[in-house]
Amino acid sequence: MKFLRQSLLFILFGFIHLHCSDASSLDREAWLMDTLVDDHRHLLARTPELVGGKFAKMSGVYVDGSSSIYPYFRGTLSQMYRDLGGDFTLIIPTRYTSKQSVLTHLIGDPHLENVSTALGADGVLNLEWDDFDASGYGPWIWDLRRLALSFWVLSVELNHPEIIARLIEGVIEGYQNGVKLWSVGERVQPQEGTILPIYIRDLFAKAREKLNEQQLFVRYTRIHQGPDHQPIRSLARGEIRPNKQVGVIRDALFSLVENEKVLVAQIDTDLRIQNHQLGLLKDYARRFGQGVSSYPLMRFYLLYEGETTALDDDQIWEVKELGDRPAPPNLSLYPPRQFGAQGARVIQGRLALQWAQTLNPLGITSLTWIDVGSFSFRVRLKSDLQRGLNLADIVDRDQSLRSEDHEQADQELISLARLLGSLLAGAHCFAPSREGYPGGEIIMADLNREGWSPLFQETLDFVSTYGLVIRQDRRLLMTLLDRFGPSLGYRGGMYGTE
Repeated sequence: MKFLRQSLLFILFGFIHLHCSDASSLDREAWLMDTLVDDHRHLLARTPELVGGKFAKMSGVYVDGSSSIYPYFRGTLSQMYRDLGGDFTLIIPTRYTSKQSVLTHLIGDPHLENVSTALGADGVLNLEWDDFDASGYGPWIWDLRRLALSFWVLSVELNHPEIIARLIEGVIEGYQNGVKLWSVGERVQPQEGTILPIYIRDLFAKAREKLNEQQLFVRYTRIHQGPDHQPIRSLARGEIRPNKQVGVIRDALFSLVENEKVLVAQIDTDLRIQNHQLGLLKDYARRFGQGVSSYPLMRFYLLYEGETTALDDDQIWEVKELGDRPAPPNLSLYPPRQFGAQGARVIQGRLALQWAQTLNPLGITSLTWIDVGSFSFRVRLKSDLQRGLNLADIVDRDQSLRSEDHEQADQELISLARLLGSLLAGAHCFAPSREGYPGGEIIMADLNREGWSPLFQETLDFVSTYGLVIRQDRRLLMTLLDRFGPSLGYRGGMYGTE
């Protein structure tokens, strides 16, 4: 009852704060439009239709009449960074900061859908953070708030706001447990065969199932007869799965245009330097539809022949363009390119923050980055064993559990929150800080200085207030799209001009 009362008070306070001033709302609308255009200016000049598709995807409105605020949350990390840094008037202070805290190596965008399965060298699946596109150095509390906020959004999607406080408590308990484990040299290691929340057990089981079904090749390749009547595998073309949103590609492969072919040729050359055993490049295509933040960026599938001419050992490599890390305001302690190339920042972040330094069982370099001119690409071998946690699956499973035992359903969600909190703490604590010592030293010092108990209340205050900001900003985005169109009024460098 105490948690429910607290949550309602914070929600009421946030509602009054956000809606009492029309002028403030108009300021926020203008700010949102400016920042979204600034973040996408180079992409609006290159492929405005894909940026429009991203904004439509962020709206979370589906053709079947359903809606979701999760895509908006996923697509606005940069706006959240600005708010946390005090760029607008919505900054929500934290006591857990220090000159050292900004040196922590961050995942950048830890949320429910940014964990996935990974195959270790021993053939056992483990759970890991998967998206390091925004990795870099900054206050550890920002990552923790981002993760906690994703559970606030989950409670909204489940239509169970009464569980918000318990989920946040689970995240904080998990994080504190992860820090304590680090202090004795241990780390949470979620693997197949261990006691895990039902959602993670489902995820592991699905990865194994899809591997057995060869879903990756069934979905994205086609087999036909060659000139000598021998079977040939090539990548599919066209729509792979039907769209769910107006103006948004869900899943499609298309042939490359000429400038993309030049990029792929260079990528193939560089990849062969790193992997001498790569076979013939049999086909390549541009992949559309994946991600929210990365939706407008280039993504290619490269189909290689395996060690033999048989079709069953072919390989699909994914090439993903990397963008700049969202720039945290007021944190310009170091040059923005402190890692060198974007690919180096992303891959080094993955290696520093993952607990299971996963190796490909084939013994090849299955993850790397390649720079071509001003472009930086993450390149990895695709596998059905790489499967991410999915919000829709959580919602479906929760509904099934809740129909049988409401409290058990709550406990499974809390267990998930606790696990991901611990997983985040392990990443932060064991990764080297900007100055080379373990991040755990920074976090432990901040927690010991301010005490552990206020962390829960502060985080609950944050998600209860900022969650309403996300909800309002999504409405503002939809208003802006209606008024200014899919490019938010951007026309070749200036608003409203040709």
